[in-house]
Amino acid sequence: MADSMREKKIGTRPSMTEESRKEYRRAGRRIAVNKINKEHVMVTVGLLDREIHETTRYLMQQEQKRAAALFARPRTARLDEDVARLTEDVDCLRECLKALEYSKAVSLSQMHELDVKMDGDRRLMEISRIG
Repeated sequence: MADSMREKKIGTRPSMTEESRKEYRRAGRRIAVNKINKEHVMVTVGLLDREIHETTRYLMQQEQKRAAALFARPRTARLDEDVARLTEDVDCLRECLKALEYSKAVSLSQMHELDVKMDGDRRLMEISRIG
């Protein structure tokens, strides 16, 4: 009788099977693990955002330097070397920026996947409690 009252207080059915209880606990543990994993992914996204911002800022500076060197007169061998170096820097920075943005997209996809998993486990816990 006391067990029956306790189960009603915590919102579970008195006839909840042992298997349902185990699945309820497993879902709770998975949610806890996925929350931690999501926090790690969120930190990664934040770091990638900062790196993307810094890379974009530096890319803009290098593009301005390259543009100034391209239109500088008179043309000299030294100026041509600077333009070639700056062009290489700009191309490299663009590739780095693409890689950072791809990494961020992957991390956001992982975060969405974790959200879906946690939603499923929450629903499972609710179903286990109710019925």
